[in-house]
Amino acid sequence: MKAVLEVKTVSQNWAPPFAKRSETAEIEVDEGESLDKIDDERGFVFTILKIQSDRVLVQYNRAYTLKGYSQPATRQTWIDKQHFTEFSFLWGNNGTTKSLRLKEAISGPAAHRNENPHATPAEPKTETAVQPVQNHEMMTTQ
Repeated sequence: MKAVLEVKTVSQNWAPPFAKRSETAEIEVDEGESLDKIDDERGFVFTILKIQSDRVLVQYNRAYTLKGYSQPATRQTWIDKQHFTEFSFLWGNNGTTKSLRLKEAISGPAAHRNENPHATPAEPKTETAVQPVQNHEMMTTQ
């Protein structure tokens, strides 16, 4: 069984001009597959552990935290179709939030549609928007 995940990434610079970038991608994955590489040292953000028709069990990298929830010791959580689950990364040059949602589970012959060994993997669909943040005067008290 395969799954199509929608991954939204929002990144904001810690230093001026505090530019904010967002990107959305649809990624087709198999069980046991890792995706969204952080860097060579930290590895990947997500590993797909189990795919069901209405949800996906994901293990996330220890550099990320699950937003709005207590952190499970296993760093595993279920991702469903109804809402995005958000993860934050605060340890790099930029603050990053990744939102993950199951778009579709594919079973049967359709799950093997891209397994031609001579085929080139399709690039994920992406939309990128850069939004500069307004500079505000710093208030000081004297």
